[in-house]
Amino acid sequence: MWTNVWYEAASLDPTGWKRPWGAVGGGPDLPPQSPSLRPRTSSGSTGSKRGISDHTDPDPTALTRRTGVDSEWEIVSMFATQFENGVIGDDIKDRISRGLGTVDLAFMEVGDNVVNALAAVMRTVHTDNAKTTKIDLHSNRSVTDTGIGALAVACPNLTTINLSATRVTDTGIGALAAACPKLTGIALDRTRVTDEGIRALAAKCPHLTHIHLIRVGRGGRGCVGPGTPVTDDAIRALADSCHNLTTIALDSRSVTDEGIRALADSCPNLTTIGLNHMQVTDEDIRTLADSCPNLTKIALHSTQVTDVGARALADSCPKLTDIGLGNTHVADEGVQALANACPNLTKVSLNDTQVTDVGVQALANACPNLTRIGLGSTQVTDVGVQALADSCPNLTAIFLGNTQVTNVGAQALAASCPNLTTIDASRRSPRAPT
Repeated sequence: MWTNVWYEAASLDPTGWKRPWGAVGGGPDLPPQSPSLRPRTSSGSTGSKRGISDHTDPDPTALTRRTGVDSEWEIVSMFATQFENGVIGDDIKDRISRGLGTVDLAFMEVGDNVVNALAAVMRTVHTDNAKTTKIDLHSNRSVTDTGIGALAVACPNLTTINLSATRVTDTGIGALAAACPKLTGIALDRTRVTDEGIRALAAKCPHLTHIHLIRVGRGGRGCVGPGTPVTDDAIRALADSCHNLTTIALDSRSVTDEGIRALADSCPNLTTIGLNHMQVTDEDIRTLADSCPNLTKIALHSTQVTDVGARALADSCPKLTDIGLGNTHVADEGVQALANACPNLTKVSLNDTQVTDVGVQALANACPNLTRIGLGSTQVTDVGVQALADSCPNLTAIFLGNTQVTNVGAQALAASCPNLTTIDASRRSPRAPT
């Protein structure tokens, strides 16, 4: 989903789905995969399977995989390979019919024919004992609404599904919502789903706690065709029906202060929210902060937020640990307020802001547990970096491109921060998240 450089995703953007990939090859007891089943990389080419984000924060929607010959991923992969070869072994059918906790076909070129056959075998499990709770189809460009609907019917106890960068439309989402009312987490980043699909989810899946809607309907890089951006109508529907939402990631310019207010009014348990590239103002942030005091992560890259909004978060959300303020109007005053009120901050993105050494020193003095900080294209000098080196020994990554920091500051960091793995001082502006 994001590149491997954390700050390019506005530091902590909650839209990342942690994916600890296991081995991908055939393994000692498995036949080699055919080229069509070889997982795609995030760039779209076939190759070794890899994650979509190096973001390491735990996420209930993250899909994990056991290693070993009998792992569920390997069972599904063997089924797909044998299906292509025309003969499916009884041992594989029997293993699947006994239930799979996770169905993982992410980054694979496996289409509806394989998925429909898999779903047919899975349906032999009695509904009361249906074990599948997680499905991952991320970046599978072959499965359509038909296959997604078949899987939904076979998995009535489904709680988590990742459909980002797939061909799913409102039709598939409607079928999914109708068949899987226990859903709690769904990712629809870079799909053609519209308000209609989101309303269907809201109506049928009131237990949703996590939803990712980055680049939905917008088209562009990594998206599966153009569509219609999500609007306030869809966000209101979610807010009205899904009061237990804790995580939502948006970047639609069609969502206004009305949609944000709806979330604030109806979803007080929000802990993680992404609003990058949106028409977010200080007043919106104040409304959100006052209603959602348990916020721990917020991404506001490329918004209209100023020190006023930063102070509102400081006043009402002392539990904040991750905040992305890149390319906003925030300056030292707002950063000082956050530092003084939120001592548990570990990840902060301030790229392309008016922050100086004063704000960085405040963070260093008040937030000793900082691990990642983005200061690219700011007025920060060696003075601010020295403060971080003196007070934040747990730093692992820092971005200093287009600043006045010299080798003196870099050497101070290297000497005092033993866990530091990234010091990026390249003379380029940090790329905004998409």
